[in-house]
Parts: sequence; structure tokens; C-alpha cells
Amino acid sequence: MGRKQRIGFVIGVAGVATALVLAKTSPTAAQQATPTERVHVKIVSFGDSLSDVGTYAPFASRLFNGGRFTTNPGTIWTQQIASYYGDVLRPAFVGGFGHPLTPEGGFGYAEGGSRVALQPGIGEAAAGTPDEAFALQTAVPIKEQVSTFLSQHHNFASNQLVLINGGANDLFFNLGRIENDPLKLPLALIAIEKAAIQLGELVQRIHRAGGQHIVVMDLADFSKAPLAQKVPVPKVAIQAVILGFNETLKVVLFAHGLLNKVVLIDAFSFMNQVVAQGQALGFRTTSGGSACNAREETGAARRLGLHDPSIFSDSLFCSPATYSEPKADGDYMFADTVHPTTHFSLLLAQYVEQQIATSRSTRGLGRLLLGLQ
Repeated sequence: MGRKQRIGFVIGVAGVATALVLAKTSPTAAQQATPTERVHVKIVSFGDSLSDVGTYAPFASRLFNGGRFTTNPGTIWTQQIASYYGDVLRPAFVGGFGHPLTPEGGFGYAEGGSRVALQPGIGEAAAGTPDEAFALQTAVPIKEQVSTFLSQHHNFASNQLVLINGGANDLFFNLGRIENDPLKLPLALIAIEKAAIQLGELVQRIHRAGGQHIVVMDLADFSKAPLAQKVPVPKVAIQAVILGFNETLKVVLFAHGLLNKVVLIDAFSFMNQVVAQGQALGFRTTSGGSACNAREETGAARRLGLHDPSIFSDSLFCSPATYSEPKADGDYMFADTVHPTTHFSLLLAQYVEQQIATSRSTRGLGRLLLGLQ
């Protein structure tokens, strides 16, 4: 089945009228879409678990048949976009969970757990743990991911489409600080805002290093995710903090003259639109449950004799054997408390592709697709 036959929809955000068109195509069929013949575009990706194409796959796939933060074996949005442009996105490094990072040769630098510029990230081993840098997730900061790319390749090529996201783990890390000590709220808000500034500065660095086609994704509305039901922070407060992050990021991009030179993806509005029209888009469960059964995942870890089985309860370790139900990858929006399922990832990828196609900042990309550059 060709890519053009898969789920089709257009979502306009920020006051633009919304239209959704759904073709009766299953996520499994869409995953098998034939890549287009347009092979001139190479995808480079930086970010966190939303964009991680398999940093921890050697461990997660060997023991759990997992490997990415979704309903495995499904692919994520960055892989779908790469496929759309005729590319294959592979991890730049693999390792973690007892193994140091080793080069893999790909251009997917995003790592699960990464914050924008600081450590520790989410899912890293506690300080003092033997080999703490790679005992669990490595979570290399996104700032360091970009530095590593530039040390390896020196600059970005004109035929590269750069995808970058970040900030979610800075949000989660600092929400955790508030949960443990509410008096740290002012410091937490400052830290989250600083992460937005740092993400904008990273985009500037990528642009100065030759990046001509850059897609920047802001923070989604995680108050709509199952996570919001598990933290003692009101949903309206989570929304306010996320909107503050997104507005700061936008201001920084504007201040650097980049707002009209990059494609800024409004993930916040996108999630709200999809949740609001979830049933029309083929979801049976929108925000109240997870496609991956955390209890089954921790049970599998326990049977394997792994230390602290609760660590292995997110979608990185999810497979059809631990789905909440057989078609969970298509029926649910969320794989775990925050990560999108295969179905949701497909919709996100197509939305980003449409934004790229209509953006003035990526008009030169069309020439690449036609082989004119």
C-alpha cells in the first residue's frame, strides 16, 4: 500500500480552521507503506524519547522485544518522516543498561530520558551507582547530542532535514522536585523556562552550522496524557507551565530571527485536536489508559531476575505480548503515561509532513525533492 493511501488528515492550529479526514487504514498497513522515490533528503534527529529510534534497543529488544518508546514493533514519528522522504533513520549510538554507548553510524542522536542541557536525565542511574553513566538510560543532553554531531560532521549539509524536540524531561524532572518539596516551585519554573531558552539557542546553533531545513517541536499538552492522573499537580497548572515553555521558545526563536526560518510544530494544539476528535480518528481510548500493560512488563522483568522490576514498566519494553489488548497499538493514543502509540505517531508524522510542505521556511526542500539541488 502506498504512503498516499494511509490515514489522511489536515489539522490547522493557532486559530486556523480544523479539518480531519480519516481513511480506514490500520496502523499495521500504514507501517508497511512503500517509501517514496525521493531519496535526496537525509534526516538528522536530536531530542528525547519521543524521537529516540533505538538507543537502548540492543537491551530492550533482546529481553523484552521492545526497543523504542512506543507500541513496539511500531515505528515513531521521526522514522515515519524519514521513510516519507526515502531515508532510513538509525541510531547514532546504542548502549545503556550496563553497556557504554558505541557508535552505530546513524543520524538519530535523540536518547530517551534526555533533558535539553542538563543531567541527570529521566531514567538515569542514581549517583554513586557503578558505571552510573550507562547503568540504565544514558540520557545524553540534547546540547551534547548537537555537539557530538558537529564534532563528527563539522556542519549540516544542504540536503539534511533536521528534526529537534526537547524540554519534556526538564518538565518532568522539575515537576518531581515540586512533588517532593512544594517550596521549590519558583526554582522549578525558572529551570523549565531556562530549558526553553536553551532549546531555542540550540536551534540557532544548528542554523549557524549550516542547517537550512529545521523542524522544531514544542511541548505537547501532557495534561491530556495518563501521566496527569498520576501526579499531584493540577492539570491546569501543568498546562500553564507547558504554555509558558512554548511561548518562551517562540520568543527566543523570534529574537534570533529564526521564527520564519524554521518549521515550528505546535504539538500542544495538535494533541488537543487529536484528543478532541479521537473517536473520529479511529481511537477507542484517548486519554484514560495505556496501550502497554505496565504490570505485565514488570512481571516479565521479575521473571528475568532483573533488579528493581518497576524500572521496566514503560513503553521502551513494550511488545505485543504486553499490550493491554491485541489491537492496543491502534486503539489507544498513549503507549504508556506519555509516549504515543504507533497510531498516534503516524498521525503526528503526517501532520509534520504537511507543515513542512506548506512552510515558507522549507521551500528549498521542494527543489531537493525534485532533484534540482
